[in-house]
Amino acid sequence: MKFKFNLENVLKHRKRLEELAQREYAEAQANVDECLRKIEGMYRRLDEVRDEVSQAQRAGQGHSIEQIREMESFMGGHKIRIEAMRQAARVLLQIAEEKQEALVSAARDKKMLVKLKEKKKIEHQEFLRQVETKEQDDMTMARQAWGKK
Repeated sequence: MKFKFNLENVLKHRKRLEELAQREYAEAQANVDECLRKIEGMYRRLDEVRDEVSQAQRAGQGHSIEQIREMESFMGGHKIRIEAMRQAARVLLQIAEEKQEALVSAARDKKMLVKLKEKKKIEHQEFLRQVETKEQDDMTMARQAWGKK
C-alpha cells in the first residue's frame, strides 16, 4: 500500500503562496534598498555642495557671492527633497515589513501541513507494519495448525 497524502494539493498551493510571498518580500526589500541608496547619494551631493560653498567662501571673489547664494538655495531645496525621500523610504519599509509578515505567515501555514504530512506518513508506516506483523502471525498460526494435523 502506497502512502497518499489527502491534502497534497493544499500543500502545493501553500508552497506556491509561500514562494509568491517570498518574491513580493524580496521585491519590497529591493525597493527599500534602492530608496536608501538614493538618499545616501543625495546626502553625498549635499556634502559636495557644502564643500563647494566653503571653497567659494575661502576664495572671497565678488562673483562667488551669487554662486554661494545659489548653492545655499540648492541645499535648502535638496534638504526638502531628502526629507521627502526619507518619508518614501519609511513607507517602503512599512510595506516591506508587511510583506515579511505575510511571508512568515505563509511559511508557518506550509510548515504546518508539512508536519501533518510527516505525521500521517509515520502513521501509515505504523499501520503497514501492523498489517505485516498480523500477516506474519496469521501465517505462523496457519503453519502451526497445519503441522498438528
